[in-house]
Amino acid sequence: MNSFFRFLSISALCAFLASPIWAQDFSKGSVKDGNVEAELVADVAAIRPGQPFDVALRLKMDPHWHVYWTNPGDAGMAPTISWELPDGFEAGELRFPYPHQIPTPPYVSYGYEDEIFLLSAFTAPESVEIGSTAAIKASVDWLVCADVCIPGSARLALDLPVSASGESLAAAPFAEEIERARKLLPFTPARSGMFVEDIGETIVVTLRFSGLEGVELKEPHFFVEQESIANSAAKQSFDLSGDTLRVAISKAEYFDDSITEFSGLLYSADGFAAANGANAIRFSTAVSSLDIVNTVGEDKGSVVAKTTEITFLKALGFAFLGGMILNLMPCVFPVLSIKILGFTQQAGEDRSKILKHGLVFGAGVLLSFWVLAGVLIALRAGGEQLGWGFQLQSPYFVGALLIIMFVFGLSLAGVFEFGTSAISLASKVKSNGYGGSFFSGVLATAVATPCTGPFMGPALGFAMTLSAVQSLTVFTFLGL
Repeated sequence: MNSFFRFLSISALCAFLASPIWAQDFSKGSVKDGNVEAELVADVAAIRPGQPFDVALRLKMDPHWHVYWTNPGDAGMAPTISWELPDGFEAGELRFPYPHQIPTPPYVSYGYEDEIFLLSAFTAPESVEIGSTAAIKASVDWLVCADVCIPGSARLALDLPVSASGESLAAAPFAEEIERARKLLPFTPARSGMFVEDIGETIVVTLRFSGLEGVELKEPHFFVEQESIANSAAKQSFDLSGDTLRVAISKAEYFDDSITEFSGLLYSADGFAAANGANAIRFSTAVSSLDIVNTVGEDKGSVVAKTTEITFLKALGFAFLGGMILNLMPCVFPVLSIKILGFTQQAGEDRSKILKHGLVFGAGVLLSFWVLAGVLIALRAGGEQLGWGFQLQSPYFVGALLIIMFVFGLSLAGVFEFGTSAISLASKVKSNGYGGSFFSGVLATAVATPCTGPFMGPALGFAMTLSAVQSLTVFTFLGL
C-alpha cells in the first residue's frame, strides 16, 4: 500500500514536471498553485558585499492541507528546490524546521500545515557591485495532501539591492517570521553520542548528550531522517537514565537494511534548556549496516568508532549475572538463607523433595517477575515513564511490605508464634508445604525490587526500550 502510494505520487509529479507550465517565466512575489502559495523571501531588505543572509522558501497551505518534511513518513514527498544564482553567490542546503506528526489512519506522515519557512544560508561575494541588484531565482516542486495528494510547482524570483556597508537598511518584510523559523530548526550539539542497533523488528537508538540529564520528556518522539526505516505510525518507547536515552523504534514493513547513515531529531514539547530552548535535537552517525556505532562530534569534526555497547544477547547475560549477584545482597540474602535452611529441614535425606521445593520456590520468583514486568510494560505502553521497582513509588505497597516484613521479623525472633492458619503470612513462609516455598519466592521478589546490583542497570534500562516479548525475556533471565 505504501509503495503503491509512493509510485502514484512520483508518477503524478513526473507527469506534472513534463507539462508546458515549465515554459513560464520566474515570478516575483507570491505564486498560488492549487492549495499552496509559494514565495521567496529574505531576512534582509538589501545585501552587502561578503555578507551572509538567509533566503526562505515560504509555503502557505490552505486549511487542512499539508506539505512534507525531509522524511515524509509513511507517504508523501518533501519539497525540493533548484537555485539559479548570480555569479559568485553561494547557497546552502535547504534547512527544515522540526516536523509534526500528521495522522491519516492507518498511516502517519511527517510534515507541516498552515505556513512554513524552509531556510537556506546565502553568502554574497565581495566582488558584487554596490548599487546593483542581485536576482535570485528558484524552481520549486512540492506535494500537498489532504484527502488526496496534488503535486505543485512554481518558478520564483527575488531581487535584492546591494548596499554599501555603512548604509542603514529598512527591515525586511518577513524578517520576524524568518527569525521565528530559525528557532524551530533542530539544535545540533557540539558533543553528543549515538548508538544504533538492529534487533529483529526493532531498532534501538541510544543517545548521549549532557543536556538530557534531569530533563522530563513531554510527548517525546524521534523523527528518523532517512526514509523506509521506521514505522511512523508505531508507538516509540523511551528510557532516560542520566544523560543517556534509549529509544525503541519499530521498523517499517518495507525496511531496507542496506543503509549507510542514520540520523534524526529527538523532539520534546517542552524543549531542551541545554539546547537553547529548542524543541528538537539532531543526532547523526555513519553506519555500515545498522550495527552499533558511537559518534562524538566536536564543532565540525567527528570521530566514528566501534564500541561494545550492550546488545540484546548481552542484556540477557547481564540480567542473568545481575540476578545471581542479587542473591548475595542484603535485601535478598536473608530470605534465601532462611528458606534454604527450611528446605533442608523439610526434606531430611530426601533430595527429590529438596529439588521439588526449589522448583516451587523458583516458580514463585518467576511468576512474580512476570506479573511485575507485565504491569510495567503495560503502563509504559500507556505512556507512563516508569522503571523497575515502580511499585515502590506507591505508599500503599510500601506500607504493606513494611507490615509483612515487620510481622515476619517478630515471628522469626520468637516474639510470638503463628499457628497453621492459611491467613498467616509468617506461617506460610515457615510451613512445610509447597505453598510456603512458593510464597517465599514471591516474597524474595518483592524485597529484591528496590535493589540493583552489577550488570542489572544496563540490562533493565535496555529492556525498557525493547518490544514486550523481548523485554519480558530479559526479565525472565533476571528472575532465573
